[in-house]
Amino acid sequence: MYDKVDKSKENDLIHLGKKVLSNADLFKYAIEGVFQNWKISCLHNLTNPNINKKAWLGHAACSYQYSVPEYLTRISWGELSEIEKQEANLIAENKINIWLNKQPSSQLKIIFHEKGINT
Repeated sequence: MYDKVDKSKENDLIHLGKKVLSNADLFKYAIEGVFQNWKISCLHNLTNPNINKKAWLGHAACSYQYSVPEYLTRISWGELSEIEKQEANLIAENKINIWLNKQPSSQLKIIFHEKGINT
């Protein structure tokens, strides 16, 4: 997710990042792959109050689906239209809320307690 890639591959990966973020069905599919296969990363990043959860999930989805690194996902994001950004944010927010609601409350309470957050 945070690797650097050869300059000759960057444009193709930027295009693939845009493809994930601008295609609702593909974005949802990639998010589900992240949820199923990166469980510990999801737990860490989607329960941490200091992390931009929507941004992390977008980065993760692009990395999961096409191995697009984070720095190129940011470029992909910048090339989306405002409507595409709004749609992607809404999808990510909805998926995060669904994921959080599926987590055992005891597990989330432990995480929040460790971070000093009252639940």
